[in-house]
Amino acid sequence: PRQAAIGYYYATYFYIGAVLEMSNNEVSVGSNYSYGLYVRPSNGRIIHDGLNRYTSGDIYVYHTTHSENSHFILNQSIMLQSVSVTCDASTSVNCVNHTVGMYNSVAKTVNIGMAKANNMTVDVSDFTFDTLSVTASAPVEMVSLSAQRVVGDTMTWYFASTAKALVSSITDSNIEKLIAITVNGYTDGSTVLNRTDAGRVTLAGEFKVGSSYQVDQCNVINTVSTITTAFMNSAIFRDSLFEIRRTVIDTNGIFAFYSNNHIYAGAVHRLVNNFIRTTYPSTITS
Repeated sequence: PRQAAIGYYYATYFYIGAVLEMSNNEVSVGSNYSYGLYVRPSNGRIIHDGLNRYTSGDIYVYHTTHSENSHFILNQSIMLQSVSVTCDASTSVNCVNHTVGMYNSVAKTVNIGMAKANNMTVDVSDFTFDTLSVTASAPVEMVSLSAQRVVGDTMTWYFASTAKALVSSITDSNIEKLIAITVNGYTDGSTVLNRTDAGRVTLAGEFKVGSSYQVDQCNVINTVSTITTAFMNSAIFRDSLFEIRRTVIDTNGIFAFYSNNHIYAGAVHRLVNNFIRTTYPSTITS
């Protein structure tokens, strides 16, 4: 195992009523494979504002038990290897009234994870990364998730259990390889891709009453011939909306757009004013 140098290290438990506040600190470690910040808040609170600056290393924030009213902002930080802000995956752990914001920074890997979550806000803007993932292993409710003006290779949103009143969006961004979204038991919420470029888009899970998935003014352009589908929809829709407007879907693979799951009563699939093309050599014979 690597021997990590650590700028800030808090492994002790922060119990209910305890608070760790960090503001206006500059943190630099001697190697990119070291921790600039390592903290396990337990069910206490962490208040980390956007005045802290990191110039290398890893950031690790891990809530081990139920926690409320934590606030973690990362701003104007560069040369980060990994940023991980997560809650324990146990279904008994609930994140309530949490805010995670990441702005004007560069990191190779970003992981934002939760088990249960209620009234949680995740906002990522003007951020460059290789991979960014947002995951939930248990039911979530009233979660706001947005990405604006981000640049990266791969973005993954995965909600394994039910999602109620989840509002999510990806806007004015460029994801070179893949945007992959999976939402299960999705009710009373919306997911929007707007003015965003991607090499490939996939959608999975189950959209139920009052939920929607909408794509508008995007470019999904795949140039890798070994990838068979540029836009893959394998989600189930019930009393919900799937819509693509004013979007380019272009590939040299076999399928430009492919939808292969069930559409139940009350669901609407709508495709309007799109350009959809594959330049893959035809294998159809007369």
